[in-house]
Amino acid sequence: VINLNTIGSDDKETGSFHASATSDLNISGGTIVLHKPNSASVPFNDVYIISGTGKKSISGGGFQIGGANTPERSLFLINSAIPLNNFIISPDSKPKVSLTGPLAINNQLSLNGHLLLNGYNLLLGPNAPAISGKLGAKDGMIVLNNATSGGEVRKLFNTNGTYLFPVGDNVVVDEYSPLTLDLISGQYSDSAFVGVKVINEKSPLISAEKDLIKRCWILRSN
Repeated sequence: VINLNTIGSDDKETGSFHASATSDLNISGGTIVLHKPNSASVPFNDVYIISGTGKKSISGGGFQIGGANTPERSLFLINSAIPLNNFIISPDSKPKVSLTGPLAINNQLSLNGHLLLNGYNLLLGPNAPAISGKLGAKDGMIVLNNATSGGEVRKLFNTNGTYLFPVGDNVVVDEYSPLTLDLISGQYSDSAFVGVKVINEKSPLISAEKDLIKRCWILRSN
């Protein structure tokens, strides 16, 4: 285990875990724990992995956001140009994680606090198992920010199966609106995915003005 930023940082140009465009990076195991978020007046990314001439590979291990000494509901910023392996939002302090770019996770995603997409896509690999953690409106969920475009959860599939998307929004209050998808037949390419988002509005296909739910799930596949 590597513990980072146990005291805090207000650096405006360097993340607690920062891999520049020219640096090499090879992670094959272990866990990197970020304890405190960036506290600059305009917070910088806490995890920042930049693509470029440096050789970068993440084949194992993972990042854990938050720990026992993390202030409750702290906000961390994440930006990675390459897929992460495991990604954990700690149950100790239920921190929030906000994306500043698209994010891909190849293996385990564990949510105990909110993961805010901010209009960016979250891509889960074909071998990514069910999302774990304590899920719910006040615990772990993927917040889609009521996005009508962008900001969807994409799960790659290479076979039939059932998958839970623990999605919700925070437009008025924190609302957890999960969706379970059951794929029972089909042919799958290497890049086949299903994208899911939820909107805090009635479906445009419903004309009624009463006796309805104000919630609309949008699915799309490639």
